[in-house]
Amino acid sequence: MELRGVFLPSPDVPIKMPDMPKHYVLVAAVTLALCSTAASAAPKKPEAKAAPANKEILFDAVVASVDGRPITLQDVCRRLNPPRSLTLKEAALDPEANAVLDTIIMDYLVTFEAEARRISVSNEEIDEYIAEVAKRNNLSREGFEQALKQEGRDITEYKGFIKIDILKSRLATSLMQSGVGVTTEEIEVYMKEHVELSSNGTKVKLAHIVIREDIHGPEGSEKIVEDIQEKISSGEDFADVARVNSDAPNAADGGMLGIIAQKDLSSDVFEAVSALKPGEVSKPIKTAQGYQIFKVIEQFTETEEDGDQEKIKDEVRKTLQRQKLAEKMNSFFTAELMKTHSVDRKI
Repeated sequence: MELRGVFLPSPDVPIKMPDMPKHYVLVAAVTLALCSTAASAAPKKPEAKAAPANKEILFDAVVASVDGRPITLQDVCRRLNPPRSLTLKEAALDPEANAVLDTIIMDYLVTFEAEARRISVSNEEIDEYIAEVAKRNNLSREGFEQALKQEGRDITEYKGFIKIDILKSRLATSLMQSGVGVTTEEIEVYMKEHVELSSNGTKVKLAHIVIREDIHGPEGSEKIVEDIQEKISSGEDFADVARVNSDAPNAADGGMLGIIAQKDLSSDVFEAVSALKPGEVSKPIKTAQGYQIFKVIEQFTETEEDGDQEKIKDEVRKTLQRQKLAEKMNSFFTAELMKTHSVDRKI
């Protein structure tokens, strides 16, 4: 089964690790056995055959380090899907192994940065998180752990992933609290580049949830859409449901699409949202992306007499602030953390 997570309030920031020098450091333990004189008189055992010359002997190896803490080849191999043994040469050329190593490096960076900022996560918070995920999947704690085993995952390892996610979220939150500034000139430039915001005609501020059939399949998609409708009908916040369930790139932002001129909407979307009032949610519609559910956040009329143009400018300001925060966090989780901490990647 596919386990669906629970929202952590952090923007969806793609992480790309910078290139680093490539050289190997082998870690090998050699033990010397000293034979006594009496033992030498004992019958000799057949000598072990040497490994074929073309067979590479597997050693564990340090493939990277963060602030002096080593990451070994076996650390990487254990996280592969499925877990498997690789030589250093194979790991260096394996895209999955390199991606896993990047993830482990980022986990260490997040952990050490959180420690430096005195940000922590308690065991109780992790257990609450697991309970929420199990509840969203209609599972007991025991059933949840069994589902993890069926996916080849261990609860202890899963707790480690949860801890990193929460720490990353809290680091992101601390950055968001500092905020970013947007000038009037930046708003004017944005509106000139998006002429539809200044043109006549009704505009709507929309958010959406996308469920892709190519990910979940036809039956799975229908079941997820039904669950989403039930959650929204029961009063769950649309943005929170989007963050947990949506397959769209803007899921982390609550599915926010921003302000769109009604005339620029496709006929299917226009039909779904044109009669809705602010705060109302559409029925699911089938589009090229899969199933989509829309929420009308706000509507703007054709005239500027009621101050709608100022409201639009305010929305533009918020859009620019989100963009700047995303850029700030992307920089923090790549360049800044790499500068603050010592990272040595060897493959």
